[in-house]
Amino acid sequence: MPRPPKSRAFDPTTLTVGMLGSWEGLDPWEAQELFGVVVRQQCFESLYRRVEGELRHDPRFLAQPVRMETMGLNGKPRYTTRLAEGLRFSDGRPVQPEDVARSLGRVATLREVTRIKAAGSGRVQFSTLVDDVDIEFQLAQIWSIIGKRGAGFWVGTGPYMIAEESQGASGEVLILTRNPHWEPGDRRKPTIERIAFRVYPVDERGRPTALREAVESGEVDFTLMLPRDVAKGLQGVRKVYQPGQSTAFLSFNCERRSLRNAAVRRALSSAIDPWQVARVCHDNPAAFAARGVLPPAMAPTERSLPKYGAETAAAALAEIPDRPTRLKMLTVWGPRPYLPAPAEVAAVLVEQFEAVGVKVEVERAASPQAFFEAVRRGHHDLILSGHIAENPDPVDFLAALLSSKRSAAVDAAMASSTNIGRFRDPDMDRALARARADATQIAGVNQRFEECCPLVPLMYGASVAVHGWHVRDFDLGAQGIPYFADLSIG
Repeated sequence: MPRPPKSRAFDPTTLTVGMLGSWEGLDPWEAQELFGVVVRQQCFESLYRRVEGELRHDPRFLAQPVRMETMGLNGKPRYTTRLAEGLRFSDGRPVQPEDVARSLGRVATLREVTRIKAAGSGRVQFSTLVDDVDIEFQLAQIWSIIGKRGAGFWVGTGPYMIAEESQGASGEVLILTRNPHWEPGDRRKPTIERIAFRVYPVDERGRPTALREAVESGEVDFTLMLPRDVAKGLQGVRKVYQPGQSTAFLSFNCERRSLRNAAVRRALSSAIDPWQVARVCHDNPAAFAARGVLPPAMAPTERSLPKYGAETAAAALAEIPDRPTRLKMLTVWGPRPYLPAPAEVAAVLVEQFEAVGVKVEVERAASPQAFFEAVRRGHHDLILSGHIAENPDPVDFLAALLSSKRSAAVDAAMASSTNIGRFRDPDMDRALARARADATQIAGVNQRFEECCPLVPLMYGASVAVHGWHVRDFDLGAQGIPYFADLSIG
């Protein structure tokens, strides 16, 4: 089939970004799907950020870093900081300490460890609830942003602001324009005036055919959503690849009666061949087949693949009287950086489970919202998904997937519900706490993980960006989230 010619001349004022899934609106503190995370990166900012691997306060926000003020009545430290003067939201309203306290109060992981309130003289106060709280680390997290509801849209302090929005699964759904009140500090002012997000539905096989064609024709200037096997066939565009800080996995719903027993989960996990799974997505499966939960760049030690095979799994299952024979699997709605071909991976898993006498029914979520709602309800036995690192800390990556505090629930905030398998284990929580205090203790987390087997690591992700050659100055950072204020068109 011949490739369609590029028919659209680029607009030097507008960047058109191609996405998959659907747009259902933005809650800046809840955005977990890549579309929402990319938008949040352009419109909202945090009090702290990482500069050359170090956490530093942003002087545009804070006149001084967070400092210990005194001991509270509960015997825990109380910290304080003071806002810089002149900071404004994108609608022109000044940022007040009350705005900061309300914003950070929406961050579930912060609420667990501190109470936040506005104080006099432009100060914000943090009264900690537990020992050894790293306030600076928490304030640098990607969801610890400052924002408020404007007249029509959420407003923040980032280089761009939401100007138009419509919900839907196809077409142009979101327009960002430059924030006239943005203070760049040590960053450059954006030269791109307008960012248009267009959504392209996947085809009946769950593949991004329409998005690929839009990139080929020049309708889309930039996308992060094409899997490597699709991107490599494109001509006339720049393709940027790098190892991703992400891992695809099959999560067991540990609250389901048939999967509460760790022996059952270990037996089922041994039926899965990570090499075969990686082979359906990558030409070089050896580079992507998972050897553990942590992506290679974050893993302190190299590990071997676990022992697997139908014979091994069948023997283990034969020892369990109440072993499951039928399971229901939920899969993500379309290609993800860690899961380029979810339908094909699901088919491989179904085949591997059938080899040991377990029938698996697959349900592909229709949209990101449908997926997260299904995770909240918890009616599936298996969930095919993955996780992208929110920062370079390996313990934080493990805690996101294994901590009881991050367990999904019907009434839980999605941003703190990254433990989608509802795994709750006091021994694991204690192991994570020890590793947080001393990184050399991470081996204890891995040991407890092997004993409990709440999920099966399948393969590591790759970050893939594709853009027209007229898009300049793009650099794909470690987390794979673009910052469009750094780009230019010409």
